[in-house]
Amino acid sequence: MCSIVSLEAVQNRQSEDVSTPILCRCSEETDMWALGCLLHHLLSLRPLFKSPSIAALLVTILASPVPPLPPSYSAALESLIFSLLSREPWQRPRARVLLSHPLLSLHFQFLHLAHTAVQPPSI
Repeated sequence: MCSIVSLEAVQNRQSEDVSTPILCRCSEETDMWALGCLLHHLLSLRPLFKSPSIAALLVTILASPVPPLPPSYSAALESLIFSLLSREPWQRPRARVLLSHPLLSLHFQFLHLAHTAVQPPSI
């Protein structure tokens, strides 16, 4: 998991509905985890973690398994998202590795070709 800034701050901060973890120091590893949360949310159409307070959210993140994606998505896509959500930051893919992942690389190549095709010629 990401490094918690202060457990006391977690326990003192209460909210009606907390669905986005915001207690982490920024790093590439936490960015990858946040991307996994976002992708899971977008594909499942529901927040990955939802709790009535920040303290409960922390417990949910640390103790609950990641729910599977809906069955309409491929096992390869689910595996990619689960790798982004690894509890161990060092096990999450780096951005460069993620961009070269077979599920994504073709899309990025297509976007690159589309972008270069509409560029006016250099003078």
